[in-house]
Amino acid sequence: MGWNSSGGQPRFWRFAMTREVFGSLSVVFLATACASARPEVWIPGAQPAAKDIRVLDTGLVEVPPPLEPRTVSVVSGEIRFARSGGPAVDLGATVVSLRPRDHTAKKGDGSSTVRIASATEQFAPPLTVVRPGQNVVLVNNGPVVHQLFSPDIQETFELAPEGRSERFSIRRRGPTRFYCALHTEETFVIYSEDAEHVSVATGSREFRFSRVLPGRYTLAIWSERVSGPIRDVYVDGLRGNREPIWLYANLIDP
Repeated sequence: MGWNSSGGQPRFWRFAMTREVFGSLSVVFLATACASARPEVWIPGAQPAAKDIRVLDTGLVEVPPPLEPRTVSVVSGEIRFARSGGPAVDLGATVVSLRPRDHTAKKGDGSSTVRIASATEQFAPPLTVVRPGQNVVLVNNGPVVHQLFSPDIQETFELAPEGRSERFSIRRRGPTRFYCALHTEETFVIYSEDAEHVSVATGSREFRFSRVLPGRYTLAIWSERVSGPIRDVYVDGLRGNREPIWLYANLIDP
């Protein structure tokens, strides 16, 4: 606010220009605000009451059957001895099996027969694997008479040269040992196993299972000197599994 030096009356000249500027800015702001488009706000519609909501009948939904596995794997390995466990020992013929964790036992149907023959003076065939319930026949191609029996089978088989036994079967899993009543040093084993994948490792101690379906399995071995489960194995059906079996010789009974 200023004063007139001649008349002594105050004059409001100091803020006259300022009021004009503020007035111009207000007009511009209002004009701009009117020219701008207001944002649209979407308001959802009313929802149905809980009592009006219809629950679908899931029993009418068709569930497709599970797909059959189309991929298989090869599981292989060998029996090795750890250096810190002493020198390797002779295990003899060793049964290696790969058994599914959810395995359902399958008995032999009796339509096939396993022929176990020996051509030497001693009836000493190599270790043979059969299915539980599968037919077995013993054949003597040697020159000596034998009377073969097993504590697990209530039969005695007398075999003359070129003779053969009646058909019999082994119902339980595991080894069944046979002896000769005429020759006390004679003995041999028939091993019964219902797992689909089973092999007898000899010499190089290698084993190989082809066309193994995806899933979880238990790898196990049996021999005259050591037996039992080794570990669980997961087969994904996309690649091969290498599963070496490590043993400590100093833990195996002599």
